[in-house]
Amino acid sequence: MKLYQLHLIDVGILEVRKKAASLEAGKKIQAEVEAFAAQVKGLETAYHKAHAEQKDIELSNQQIDDKVKSIEKLLFGGSVTNSKEVEAYETQIKSLKKQKDGNEDKLLTVWDEVAKTEGVYKEAQKTLDEKVATFEDWKKKAVVFKAQLEAKYKDLSAKRPAAAQGINATLMATYEATKQRNHGIGMALITKQQTCEECGTMVAGKSIESIKDDRTVTCEECHRILYWTGGIV
Repeated sequence: MKLYQLHLIDVGILEVRKKAASLEAGKKIQAEVEAFAAQVKGLETAYHKAHAEQKDIELSNQQIDDKVKSIEKLLFGGSVTNSKEVEAYETQIKSLKKQKDGNEDKLLTVWDEVAKTEGVYKEAQKTLDEKVATFEDWKKKAVVFKAQLEAKYKDLSAKRPAAAQGINATLMATYEATKQRNHGIGMALITKQQTCEECGTMVAGKSIESIKDDRTVTCEECHRILYWTGGIV
């Protein structure tokens, strides 16, 4: 049956289109990678913020130490003899050391925060690198897959006019209308259980006989044009 050959071509084209639609998944994968990358960026920012705070406190302590050493040099160098000046410098030293003690308490907390944020950030970055590598691999395969689909589509489309040539106009119109109503599938095989392969409806024996006589028979349920292969399927 010539119409069945056309049907096979149309089924092939439909399959190509379905597979091509699967390439749209790439947009979802890319969006997921970009969303995760934004999360990683936030974790990186938190880590660098904690690390910067650590450095600021350590720098403050170094400046305090330098200041204390400078004052002690004055006191022990004999250049300051006035008792009030000595007392003022000693008070300043106590204040600076108290400030450093406060910094040390802060530093303990900040160290914990640095270690925590660094661990979370680096683990997330590792995961991101893996996601990016997986996506890049998918893109490479998608390019090849797309090219294969385009070649297949071009080949099938080129064969369709010849396959459609010579088919009765009324039958062709029925086939096209049926195909439109049934998601691109205009024909259905009758299985060896004598059911419609597409919807599973039983096909009467007289319908099969009519098909053998080259008459057009449609499924009572899905209305696709039925095709009989002699019970092979």
